[in-house]
Amino acid sequence: MAEGITRILIADDQCVVLDGIKAKIAEHPEFEICGVARDGLRAVELASLLKPDMVIMDISMPKMNGLKAAQEIRRMGMGTRIIIFSMHNAPEYILSLVKTGISAYVLKDGPISDLISALKSVRDGGSYFCRPVQEILSKHSTP
Repeated sequence: MAEGITRILIADDQCVVLDGIKAKIAEHPEFEICGVARDGLRAVELASLLKPDMVIMDISMPKMNGLKAAQEIRRMGMGTRIIIFSMHNAPEYILSLVKTGISAYVLKDGPISDLISALKSVRDGGSYFCRPVQEILSKHSTP
C-alpha cells in the first residue's frame, strides 16, 4: 500500500459498531475513513466510487451480504483489501470468504486491538486472522 494515509470504507448495518470503529480508527492518524455504508449494495457502490485502500465489512447486512459484496469488490480489480469484521465464526463463512481473497478476518467478540492489528498488517501488505479464525483455518487446510 502507498505511503501516507490509508483510506478506509466501513460497511456495517449496526450504528453502535460503526461508531465504535470510527472512534477507534480516529485514534490512529495513519488511517482515514473515506466512507460508510449501512448495507452491502452501498458498500459495493462506494468502493467503486471512492476506491478505498481497505474495506472493513460485516457479513450480515441488508440488500447484499458481506460475502457477495466482497466478491463484487474483488471483481472490480482495484486492489482494495477487504477486512471482515463479524460475529460469524462458522467454518463455512470463514472458508468461503478466504476463497474470495480477503486480507483479514476479525471476530467482533474479540478485543478491538485485533481490528487495529488487522488494519496495520493489511496496510503493510500482509494478512491477519484472529486466533479463533486461525484455528478454524488450520483444521480445514489440506495437507
